[in-house]
Amino acid sequence: MNTVLFDLIRIEYALQLLAAEALVSLGFQRRKWFAARAVCACVLTVALYAFTLKLPNFFPYGTLAGALSAGWRYILVLAFTVLCLKLCFKEKVWSLLFCCSAAQATQHLAHRVRDLVFTAAVGGSLKSVPPAVFLIVTVVLFTAVYAVMYVAFFRKLKSRTFPNINNRRMTFAAIVCVVLCLWIGVLVTYEDMQNAILFDLAMILLCFFVLAYQFDFLDESFQKMEYENLQRAFSEAKKHYDLTKDNIDIINIKCHDIRKQIRLLGREAKVDEAALKEITDAVSIYDAGINTGNQVLDVIVTDRSIYCDRAGIRFGCMIDGAPLEFISSMDMVSLFGNLIDNAIEAVKNLEDPEKAIINLNVRTQNGMILIHCENYFSSDLTMVDGLPVTTKDDPVFHGYGVKSMRYVAEKYGGTLSFVADGDVFNTNVMIPIP
Repeated sequence: MNTVLFDLIRIEYALQLLAAEALVSLGFQRRKWFAARAVCACVLTVALYAFTLKLPNFFPYGTLAGALSAGWRYILVLAFTVLCLKLCFKEKVWSLLFCCSAAQATQHLAHRVRDLVFTAAVGGSLKSVPPAVFLIVTVVLFTAVYAVMYVAFFRKLKSRTFPNINNRRMTFAAIVCVVLCLWIGVLVTYEDMQNAILFDLAMILLCFFVLAYQFDFLDESFQKMEYENLQRAFSEAKKHYDLTKDNIDIINIKCHDIRKQIRLLGREAKVDEAALKEITDAVSIYDAGINTGNQVLDVIVTDRSIYCDRAGIRFGCMIDGAPLEFISSMDMVSLFGNLIDNAIEAVKNLEDPEKAIINLNVRTQNGMILIHCENYFSSDLTMVDGLPVTTKDDPVFHGYGVKSMRYVAEKYGGTLSFVADGDVFNTNVMIPIP
């Protein structure tokens, strides 16, 4: 039993580092056969570290040369885990370096907390501590520290797409801090318990500040990615609106010409029924035009109504668009375009064609514009931060439709909410009229 305990204690660094990296990489995009890859990576990492422990140190412990001689194995294992993460995840190298440096800082912080506890309890002399007690205390303390770090930093990564870090100076600085923490910890020893406690506290604070600095930059990267994707969504919506407006203008001109042709055909003694039906169907497009009282909204709703008619989707609307004049054209396109497109996406693949129904209502009440859209849906609904998660394969560039809707609603002092009632999905927007 003691042999097993001693072996676990000897390879504890590799196990602790892997556990920390697992927490930091929660939001990473996994590769195929992830579980098998992860197991192989863990086994290889532990085996590599165990092998380095069998190699001798050629310089006295407690000297600079001794620290370099003892610390290289930690750096080697840390670098090897970067390759292992690349084997398991679809992230860029700089994002993986961010993960490893944050994991190393977390591991070293927990390591220093354990040293602080043993220094205060037994004066730093571990020879009197039974291996089983040492191992149990280590597991408890590391679990507690990792749990605190998870709540403070890592949990935000689980439900978000990890942005590819592009500030290399920040990542490089963080790695340098981690390396310094690691080698300083190997180099410095104290005979005096008070100084040892102060040193452990200083190292704990240093590791915590490294983590805070890293995740502060990560938050900025999240915000930058959100902004860029929202701008992309706005740009695509604007292009679609411009194209739709041009198409509807062309349709109106063509329908005007077709009406003249119908009058000419009416003067003929005989009208070919097939030709007349073709013309009638074409003119029916003109009848799809919807007058909401808002020119921008007319284009958006008419375009979607034509699409729904061709796709076998019943699209019903009661819209008073006149009070929406204070909302900019671009914001109207983003809000209503995404609103109706999301409803179409939900109903177009339903197994029951009778449920391919979308109802849109826009009205005013008590100085508020109330926008309500309801449609059936069939897929499982996952909500994150009050927004439904995209069901498309690429979450990096999708899912920003609802975010742009929320942005527009909040821009005008309003709110956006989503409610699922059985198999009916409800979207509600409330915007105060200036």
